[in-house]
Amino acid sequence: MLPQGVSVTSDPCSKALAGGDFEHLSIRFFDEQLKGRDTGLHGYGRYHLATPDSTCTTVDSVKADAAYDVGTVATTETGGAPLSYKVADGPIRVAGAPYLTGDLTALGANNRAFYGLAVGTSPADAHLVQDNVLPLNELAPVTGEKRRIALPSVAVDVPAGQSLFVLASPVSDTFVGMGSRTPGAVVLDNTVVHLPVVGR
Repeated sequence: MLPQGVSVTSDPCSKALAGGDFEHLSIRFFDEQLKGRDTGLHGYGRYHLATPDSTCTTVDSVKADAAYDVGTVATTETGGAPLSYKVADGPIRVAGAPYLTGDLTALGANNRAFYGLAVGTSPADAHLVQDNVLPLNELAPVTGEKRRIALPSVAVDVPAGQSLFVLASPVSDTFVGMGSRTPGAVVLDNTVVHLPVVGR
């Protein structure tokens, strides 16, 4: 998989909320909502997000509420390795819908890049959270234009000794055939990463 990532492989939130798997949670939910039975199910009106470390993070809102200046985030087009840029040092817990803002320059046609959050001890070993990126698609050349770029919604605990990065890639296995059509670079200056940070 390119870029390389780490996926959530368990269902800790179903266990935390209902004491079992997703099927168990679903049955209790429908018993309460359709049959009017009180099963003691809790967690209504909140967001319950699984992390790659198999913990369940519960939050009232998934909106980004913290901003981190990163500077310039750049990636080549049509090919090349993903590049990671440090956002914050751990420990930090993120749960919700992050995004980037910045001034975009991309001088080719059909400019494309892929962005996500990654965790590691350095840019060299940072791995995508939940194997997920979202694309930027700029059909025409742009120079220094303000953009807001959505990042994949995630839940992740970044421990002490590791850092959170924003990863920029020219290609993604998730979006096969959607890479840029012309060589060049996608450059985001004055980049700010907006994060939903838990426990601020």
